[in-house]
Amino acid sequence: MHRQLLPHQSDAVNSIMNAINSQNISSMVISMPVGTGSTIVALEVFHRLYCNDKNKRTLFLLDYVQLCEQLRDNLLIESGDDVFRKQSVEIMTYQQFSETIDEKALSIFDYIICFEPSRTRPAAYPSLHEGTVAIGIVS
Repeated sequence: MHRQLLPHQSDAVNSIMNAINSQNISSMVISMPVGTGSTIVALEVFHRLYCNDKNKRTLFLLDYVQLCEQLRDNLLIESGDDVFRKQSVEIMTYQQFSETIDEKALSIFDYIICFEPSRTRPAAYPSLHEGTVAIGIVS
């Protein structure tokens, strides 16, 4: 599904993709005011990453279960259930992450997209493995 991005969303997506493609950066934080489409930006970034290489795995981290469900619904609508069948994406809360993911399991992800990482405690942040890119989206 193709979505029409607003100019500021397009700028954000292009900035993130340029940083990832430069391969000189392992983590970044992008700040967007509340209500300006940070979820749309994250979905577009994921879509572009997924279209570039369907074998790459992405972990989405969010504050609340309801946000996880909303994101999962949006991904199903836009990408179909292939992304889940192929295990290209995992969506969980920071609490689920801190309770279930160990260092070895974390190494399977190529990209980690964190929503509102500033609202959670530092112990919940993932430790990056070489080659993993973390993207923080803050409102």
